[in-house]
Amino acid sequence: MGFRARHFPTKSSFWHPLILISAGFVVYSNIFASPFIFDDMSVVVNNPNIFSLWPQGGSSISPTRIVAAISFSLNYAWSGFSPAEYHLINILIHCGAGLFLYGVMRRTLLLPRWNARFNASAPGLAFAIALLWIVHPLQTESVTYIAQRIEALMGLFFLMTFYGFIRAQSSPHSKIWVAAAVAACAIGMGTKEIMVCAPILLFLYDGVFIASSWSDLARQRWKLHSVFFSTWIVFFGLLVMGIAEATEEQAALFTTDSVRWDYALTQLNVLIHYLKLSLIPYPLCLDYRWPLVNSFSEALWPGTLTLLLAGASVWALWRRSWAGFVGAWFFIILAPTSSINPLPDVAFEHRMYLPLAGVLAFIVILIHEGLSRHCIKGERSDSPIMRFGVILLGVVVLIFGILTHFRNETYHSEESMWKDVLLKRPDNFRTAVALSSAFINEGRYGEAEPLCTTLLARLPDFSKLSPEIIKKNYSRPGRPPLPLYYSMAHNNLGNIALNSNHPEAAKQHFREAIRVMPGAAWAYLNLGQALFSENHISEAIVEWNRVLEIQPGDSQTHGLLGIAFSRDNQYQQAVNHFALSLKYNPAYWFARAQVAWLLATCPSNEVRNGTLAIEMAKLLLEGSKQESARAADILAAAYAEAGDYSNAVKYAERALVLIARTPGMIQTNSISSNAVQIRLNGYKAQQPYRE
Repeated sequence: MGFRARHFPTKSSFWHPLILISAGFVVYSNIFASPFIFDDMSVVVNNPNIFSLWPQGGSSISPTRIVAAISFSLNYAWSGFSPAEYHLINILIHCGAGLFLYGVMRRTLLLPRWNARFNASAPGLAFAIALLWIVHPLQTESVTYIAQRIEALMGLFFLMTFYGFIRAQSSPHSKIWVAAAVAACAIGMGTKEIMVCAPILLFLYDGVFIASSWSDLARQRWKLHSVFFSTWIVFFGLLVMGIAEATEEQAALFTTDSVRWDYALTQLNVLIHYLKLSLIPYPLCLDYRWPLVNSFSEALWPGTLTLLLAGASVWALWRRSWAGFVGAWFFIILAPTSSINPLPDVAFEHRMYLPLAGVLAFIVILIHEGLSRHCIKGERSDSPIMRFGVILLGVVVLIFGILTHFRNETYHSEESMWKDVLLKRPDNFRTAVALSSAFINEGRYGEAEPLCTTLLARLPDFSKLSPEIIKKNYSRPGRPPLPLYYSMAHNNLGNIALNSNHPEAAKQHFREAIRVMPGAAWAYLNLGQALFSENHISEAIVEWNRVLEIQPGDSQTHGLLGIAFSRDNQYQQAVNHFALSLKYNPAYWFARAQVAWLLATCPSNEVRNGTLAIEMAKLLLEGSKQESARAADILAAAYAEAGDYSNAVKYAERALVLIARTPGMIQTNSISSNAVQIRLNGYKAQQPYRE
């Protein structure tokens, strides 16, 4: 073997995977600067369990997705809250899934079932399907949107399960491959609920491509498939945990028969929309908030088409046609989210992550077969017709790649994403709330206020209705939660008023939000802040305690209660709440700074602890890379409390240097050079500082 052959292989087994990985990184190369948005905040940033691998219960991620939750915890252990590393892992997961799809398709086309029909073209066809799947714009929601890693990770285990199962059919180490497939299936059961479809589809795959008949499959291979179906035990065990933790509002989604049929009829429209996006991936939308149909006639023509496709799939499946399995792949994977089981959102593009593979496989194989019929016998691979097919693939991949790259741009800020959604779904009230919240976070109150007032004008006037009437007439499961949008709009108007120094107006908005949505923890939180701004400490404490009744592990609320009790001279209570705040969120530096300052400067001898204050303040300064004036000031006060005045002077002087570097910067907690200088003079005189 020559040097070139040894070191520069030309086989598809080398170049195809390399190109697939490269294509994935190229089309998603512009997502690393995208921040956390929307569900990313609850799944990652505000997830109290992200700081440890175990336990993972009681967070925004349900127990049936515990593997995904652990992946986010591992991501945090590596990179903290840097979005770029989360995006990198998402891309790697997607490329890994694409490689397994390539393996599944190549080995499927080489099975004896095809009578050597695809022996020469199997690698190329598998490559074409996997490449189109990786770069397809419809996949952006599962890859670019960090929170939807859950879908992509489940897809990876789904395809790993199929790959292991297929390898076991011809490998001398079949038991090892079966064990690997079962392990992947079991892990997938703890990643996302859709994984329950894997054993069903494996059974159908076996019947279509491997077993000699359906009856032989049932008689001779039932033991093998019973092992895969046994992985449902993992899922149902986690599901029981999830039901135990479900709120009353979540449980209500599964109790109304009329909603089930409304939801099912609406899905007839949504399924056709998914198929359309598979062929023409435009326009894409992060948050459809698709309304339920009001009558059977609204779903008549898409329903007829969907039922014809489903019926044809069943007929073809019974005849053990490969097209029947493709139809089963599409309908069965979408069944848990697109049938009679009502979910809060009718349509989401990430649900097509795996079904898209079946659609693309069907199209690619059909086109290949059509082109093959026009080729001269014996010249199929090199004929002009087949070269045309390769050029067509290149053009489509290029178009899809460009569309994916541009679609990623909308994820570069919350503003760009929500503006994009409003442009495509102007009746999506939830997006109006989200966009106004993004403006408020950036201090753009003049742009946020019209969005909220316009939204309230389009909603029913709940101010004239009692909570009982609102709950009876407007809180139907499966319908748009109009009272929630009304409440959130008032909450945002309250935040605008509070930040504009109008606390009375802010309190009115927050109280109206609470009246309509008594379980709105965020409204209680903000009402407490409005009361605190007016120095109504005891009233603020009452509101913040109500937040903890709704969500006991809220780190921010414990931190606010720590400040309130400290202001009310209840220092031990303050320390306790700061400790709980850090327990639920060890990276909450604001709470760490507050408790370190309290331990260093508290008037109460029973609370002060200079040694502990030094430890906490050192962490603050290290976390800021020695650049935080506030951290240096706290550390100086801690050393003074411990009697180490030389270090107290050193770090107070350091704080002054850091303040001087950024004279125009508003310092945390209104720290000023004058205040630090006064404390410095005291340290030089061997006097600790008391708050």
